[in-house]
Order: sequence, then C-alpha cells, then structure tokens
Amino acid sequence: MTKRALELTNHPEDKVVDAALRLLVVLLHDGHKGIQSSFLDYVTTSQDEQFFTQVQDRLQNALINIKETRLLDSIKENLRKQDAKVLFFFFLKKKNLFFFK
Repeated sequence: MTKRALELTNHPEDKVVDAALRLLVVLLHDGHKGIQSSFLDYVTTSQDEQFFTQVQDRLQNALINIKETRLLDSIKENLRKQDAKVLFFFFLKKKNLFFFK
C-alpha cells in the first residue's frame, strides 16, 4: 500500500496526489514499523525523485497561500480601521461636534 501511495504522487491529477500524500501521512503517523520500513526502502532505492519534488512544490504553494492570506487579512483590517474613522467623522459632523473648520 505504501509503494502504491508513493507511486500515486506522480499522478497528473492534483486531487490524486493530494489524496496520496494524505494517505502517506496517515500511514506514517502512528510509527508503524512495517510502513516506515516500506517507505524508507522505496525512497532510498527508487530512482524516482518525483515524490520529493511533489512535496517540495506543495510546501512552496502552501507557504505562498499563507503569505497571501496574511496579506489579505492585513488589508481587510486596515480597511475596517479606515471605515471606522470615516464613520466616526460623519457621526461628529452630524452631531456638530467638530472643533475645527
């Protein structure tokens, strides 16, 4: 099963690759010695480096997504603050509470 999951990381469909990587995470999670041995055997004897390329690509994409999400959150927060200032300005104007002209 481990070998097949590793082979599926070469699949052209992103959903299949994602599922294969998730399966490998689940299989390796509890420290099952047979799974770990099979995994180690495959990655050390196989000439296929696609697994590592796929993992690297996905990590890079995840990092980009995290940075983009943080940037968007920052922009949203700045817009909220700006909206609050504008609303406060109109409130003061409506109540004639301005101390300057």
